[in-house]
Amino acid sequence: MNAPVTHWRGRRAWLFGASSGIGAALARRLLAEGARVAISARSATRLRAVVDVAPQAMVLPCDATDAAAMAAAATTIVGAWGG
Repeated sequence: MNAPVTHWRGRRAWLFGASSGIGAALARRLLAEGARVAISARSATRLRAVVDVAPQAMVLPCDATDAAAMAAAATTIVGAWGG
């Protein structure tokens, strides 16, 4: 089992289904705690509304069932955040 995370400042997270509900709430919470957060779902408009203008957020609209889209999103994250 992984050790509990005691702080999120400077950490990175990639959340799927983050355009509403629990995913959106978690994205906002992690951003408020200083994490860099990438969020994905199919609706780019709804994703942008979740993170508003948070500079440490990355919006990556894609369908989680599309392997090529997921690979492209992962490449974007690695390129921007270094891993």
